[in-house]
Amino acid sequence: MPELPEVENIVKQLRRKIKGKKISKVSVYKSSVLDSVVKSKFIKLISGKSIKNVSRVAKIICIDIGKGYIAIHLKMTGRLIYVDEGEKSQYPDKYTVLCFELSDRDKLYFSDVRRFGWVKFLDTEEYKKLKEAAGYDTLEIGVDEFINILYKYTGKRIYNILTDQSIISGIGNIYANEALYLAKIHPLSRVSDTSSVKLRKLHYVLQKILKSAIKLGGTSMRDFVDIYGRKGRFEKELKGYGREGKMCIICKKSEIKRSKLSGRSIFYCPRCQEV
Repeated sequence: MPELPEVENIVKQLRRKIKGKKISKVSVYKSSVLDSVVKSKFIKLISGKSIKNVSRVAKIICIDIGKGYIAIHLKMTGRLIYVDEGEKSQYPDKYTVLCFELSDRDKLYFSDVRRFGWVKFLDTEEYKKLKEAAGYDTLEIGVDEFINILYKYTGKRIYNILTDQSIISGIGNIYANEALYLAKIHPLSRVSDTSSVKLRKLHYVLQKILKSAIKLGGTSMRDFVDIYGRKGRFEKELKGYGREGKMCIICKKSEIKRSKLSGRSIFYCPRCQEV
């Protein structure tokens, strides 16, 4: 599932490509993609509207159309693909669920193999509630605020706090694993068992990892591509995540282990990341 860096990249690209344009036509190929609104009403609500801005709330893409927002969640396999007028393209393909045609006749396709992604219209009040329900945005948290947030959940595992979108938003399994590895904190560690020095380091590496991942277009382990169909390049920079059985680059004395936590794979060095 795309995490903060991947969604942030898409938002920045969309802002450059669609801000200021109008939505001239909407084609809904699979009505199941629409959350909480029928197809005819959705089309009526957004057709002819001008795009004021594109932003991100946690992992959700929000397109501001003046008196409301188009909210898009890519989930596991969703892709937003931008196609210029006259450009040869494979879209719409059999996985395409929706298409926005813009005033300059460029098109934005939403393709989703597994169809877990969704699109919904939010009025101003619903958008406000969405923002209020989301946790603190990881990129906007200062170190002291970050530690204070963790201290509210002293009995919880740090990994579970990082991946709980209602507490801290934007971090998923990949970046949580990577940050904990570089901060030398075991994924099973609880806040109460972790020093403030290590928590400060965790904040530092989280910021560094996320900003580096954004710069490199995110991580494409399987399905993620940007709006131009390009894969992210951060996968090559991963030091802990996905390296089961390989030598730890920190201590160079132990192999990376893999186990399960909350149904997800966690990766750690038993020597560097003691519980």
